[in-house]
Amino acid sequence: MVVNSGGEKAFIMGDVFHGPAQVTETDWVFHYDMDPDKAGETRRAMLDRAELENAAIAICHHSGFGRVIKESGRRYWQAL
Repeated sequence: MVVNSGGEKAFIMGDVFHGPAQVTETDWVFHYDMDPDKAGETRRAMLDRAELENAAIAICHHSGFGRVIKESGRRYWQAL
């Protein structure tokens, strides 16, 4: 889901991510990932979009909103 307000954007990620560690390790599989390859591909695509659109993200199994930051070519979750 995409939320727009006051010129800001946020993506509510649902079960695309099961925790902030998967922002860095998109191929880590959770036992509910029915198609592990597609799950990793989907996570990477959503992170690409969030980065491109400078959107905040919310991960349903983690409290609060965050942003994707990059350090040394790797993505990380940064809480807002």
